[in-house]
Amino acid sequence: MPRRAWQALIVLLAGMFMALLDTTIVNVALPSIRTSLDASEATLSWIISGYALAFGLALIPAGRVGDRYGHKWVFFIGLALFTIASLACGLAQNDLQLIIARVMQGLAGGVFVSAITAVIQLMFPPMARGKAYAIMGLVIGVSSSLGPIVGGLIIEAFGVDNGWRLVFWVNLLIGVLALVATVFLLPGGAALPRARQVSRTGTDWLGLALISAGLVAFLVPLIEGQDHGWQLWSVFALAAGVLLVVAFGAWEVSVAKRDRSPLVPPHLFTHPAFTGGVILALLLVFALPKRVLDKSPAAAAE
Repeated sequence: MPRRAWQALIVLLAGMFMALLDTTIVNVALPSIRTSLDASEATLSWIISGYALAFGLALIPAGRVGDRYGHKWVFFIGLALFTIASLACGLAQNDLQLIIARVMQGLAGGVFVSAITAVIQLMFPPMARGKAYAIMGLVIGVSSSLGPIVGGLIIEAFGVDNGWRLVFWVNLLIGVLALVATVFLLPGGAALPRARQVSRTGTDWLGLALISAGLVAFLVPLIEGQDHGWQLWSVFALAAGVLLVVAFGAWEVSVAKRDRSPLVPPHLFTHPAFTGGVILALLLVFALPKRVLDKSPAAAAE
């Protein structure tokens, strides 16, 4: 393998480190954010869940854009927006500003993370690809584990009032350095010739709309329902979420039968490895919110 490919991998994994660090580093800052901004419990939930939701919704559309226009610049643009959103999070003067900046940060993270696995797939031959993905998995595990530790040290060193802002600003130096390195080290265009062979069929916008609406219909009552005493609207929203997800599944099957390009190809679920990976990822996600959404200061600081 050329040395430049491994140098480019370092740039990609710097972005992955930032995105995954931000899924956990903010947890320990929640009590400080609540004190500093007089934030409600729903706001604290949106800071975490809004990031994760936006991150997930951006992955597939950004991947399609990268297939068409080039993954290098999708990575660059997403990383730049993520860095700017991190600055905005730290500058937020009220809870609404913080939620908006945090959602934008999640969207940007989903954009550039979608390019990481694609560039690795295109840049490395099969014999070296496994090692590259193994290193990526190590970075994912380390960054997720380091988040609470780094966040706690920052809060301890800089105090409740300003420490939580520096938690977001950790990304600034890494982001700027990674952007400069992206321009010079990350291959693009003719350097990734296989990217031109990717199908250029249109994006499944209706599928994206259905799954986005379904996930939001689930998320809003789960976050706001308890604060409002589980009113009737929250029950209807959950029911609508179920119907929208079912409609999404039916639409994807219909798109696949017409030989179009579904957002999530149904045939993937015929592969045991893929289905097992989805189940394991789902179990991992279920394991995280228990600590995040228990919003007492003691629990969030654990």
